[in-house]
Amino acid sequence: MTGERIVHELRGQACLDLEAPQPRKNIICSRMFGRSVTDLADIAEAVCSYAARAAEKLRAQHSRAQAVQVFIHTSRFRPGDRQHHPAMTAAFDHPTSDSFQIVKTARHLLRQIHTPGHNYNKAGIMLLDIVPEDYQQAHFFAAGERERADGIMRTLDSINRRMGAGTLFLASQGIRKSWAMRRNLKSPYYTTRLSEIPSAG
Repeated sequence: MTGERIVHELRGQACLDLEAPQPRKNIICSRMFGRSVTDLADIAEAVCSYAARAAEKLRAQHSRAQAVQVFIHTSRFRPGDRQHHPAMTAAFDHPTSDSFQIVKTARHLLRQIHTPGHNYNKAGIMLLDIVPEDYQQAHFFAAGERERADGIMRTLDSINRRMGAGTLFLASQGIRKSWAMRRNLKSPYYTTRLSEIPSAG
C-alpha cells in the first residue's frame, strides 16, 4: 500500500528499485543553423560535428552502430524557397564507434544528397541498429583495425574529459562554424557558472 511504503521510506528504507538507464537503440544529433546555408563545405562541417558528437555518445554507453543516416532540410516556413528534405542511410561493414569512420561515411552520404542552390536551415545524423560494444561479428580484416581504432578513441575521449570538451576534434568539424545555431538569446547559466550569477549593487 502507498501509505505503508511512505512510512518505510520516511524511516530510511528504500522501497522502489532504481532502474539503470537502458542504452539507446538509436542516437540522433541535429540542430537548426544560425542562418540559411547553401555552401556544401559549411554543411559538411555541421554534419561532421554532429557525427563526431553522436559517436562520442555511442562510446559513452559502450555501444557500436551498424548504420548511419544523414539528412538535411530547407525551411518549410520560407515558401518562397525551393524545398528539399533528403536523407540517405549507409550500413557499416561491421559495427563501429570509431569517429573517423562514422564522420567519413556521413560526409560521403552528404555529398550524395546535397543539391546546390537550396537554402538549408537544418542538418543531422542518426546512428542506427546500435549493439553492445562486445558484440562480435565475424570479419577477417576487422579484428586488428577495431583494436587500433578503439585505442585511439579511448585516448581522444580521455583527453576531452580531462581538458574539456572539444579540446581534440577532427579537422573536418571546422573551426569557424559560421553555420552554428544562434545563442545570443539563450538563458544564463545561473546555477553552473559563477560569472553569470546576477549581482546587486
